[in-house]
Amino acid sequence: MVGGKNKYMINGHTAQEHAVANMLQSVQLSINNPHFLIMQGKITQVLNMQPPEILAMIEEAAGTRMFEERKDKAQKTMAKKDKKIEEISSILAEEITPKLDKLRQEKQAYLEYQKVEIELDRLRRLVVAYDYTKCEESISNGSQSLLESRSRLDHLSAQIETLKTELVDITKSRARTEEARKSEMSKNGELKALQAQVDELSKELVRIKTQSDLKVASINEEQAAKSKLLESKCKYEDELAQRSGGFEQQAAKYTEEKLQYDDKVKDVGRLEELLQSLTTGVASDEGREGGFMQQLQEAKRETSDAATAIEQAKLRIGLLDGEESQIKSNLEKARKDTDSLLNDKTKFEEDILNAEVRLKNHAYSPDAKRDLDQKRSEIIDQLETVDEHRRRLEAQMGNFEFQYQDPVRNFNRGKVKGLVAHLINIDDNN
Repeated sequence: MVGGKNKYMINGHTAQEHAVANMLQSVQLSINNPHFLIMQGKITQVLNMQPPEILAMIEEAAGTRMFEERKDKAQKTMAKKDKKIEEISSILAEEITPKLDKLRQEKQAYLEYQKVEIELDRLRRLVVAYDYTKCEESISNGSQSLLESRSRLDHLSAQIETLKTELVDITKSRARTEEARKSEMSKNGELKALQAQVDELSKELVRIKTQSDLKVASINEEQAAKSKLLESKCKYEDELAQRSGGFEQQAAKYTEEKLQYDDKVKDVGRLEELLQSLTTGVASDEGREGGFMQQLQEAKRETSDAATAIEQAKLRIGLLDGEESQIKSNLEKARKDTDSLLNDKTKFEEDILNAEVRLKNHAYSPDAKRDLDQKRSEIIDQLETVDEHRRRLEAQMGNFEFQYQDPVRNFNRGKVKGLVAHLINIDDNN
């Protein structure tokens, strides 16, 4: 017993109480077995037992009763599970399925409503387009009629001007005829001819005046028709502007309702998926077969990962704070080093200034320096000439060059005089 609770272990591993009991029962050791110990009078009781009682005792002694108990326990568990399944099925049939059917019906009705709305909007747009086309045709026809009326009006105006000119000419001719008639009253034959001519001219004048009045009346009618056409044009233009505004409003309303419809479809899809996941434990979307519980576990895992990331971020922040303090100390040290270097720089600049002052005070002559450099160059040339002569002599006397190593340490090379030669005689022919 640990902490007021019984603790069982098998082979060093923690186990449940029933696991220990099952292990003991498997080797015919059970404290619950009434035949674990044979008490006084037990044999007599066994002799007086009925066959079913003897069978039960044998099963207990053989250890098969344990499996019967497990079987009964499993059957009870199965009965409980079946009852739970029946309860879930009844809840599904009585509550969830009707709601699901209702949601499906509402979805179908909403889809039908959306179809009707779309068709109605399409018809509205067709009507607006038809009205717009008719207005454009009316405006076009009115413009054409207006142009024709204007051309007729111009033509009639030209004819009126012509008739006015003719009328003036006729009036002048009549005046001249009257004067001629008065002057020639004495001539009877000519007077009658002139009278006939005056009558004809009067008739012509009446005819021309009548035509002029008719033309003026036609012009007035055309102007009235023109005014009506202009009024109709303005009216159609206003109506076209109103219809265009209504069309734009309907288009904006259609777009807004289409977005709302898409959002509702998505919401219905999510609700159906959630309902299916809650009822069956399996999600319908590809890649999410684990159902709602798996999604919940994934959310918990993501929450745990986020908490771990937060802790890591806090640790990183702590490390960065430490690095910041170290960087600040290094920065302060670098500042001190910089100040020291600046002080050294100041000292060196002062030394340079002092050296320049001393150099100015010193008796320095550039000509003397140039002469000394020239002498130095001449001496170097002489040394190179001598060195070249030495190398030529060494090349000629190479056989007499004697190089050796010191036989002992601190050997006195002054004792070495040179090479030893053996004199020989050579014939004159050679």
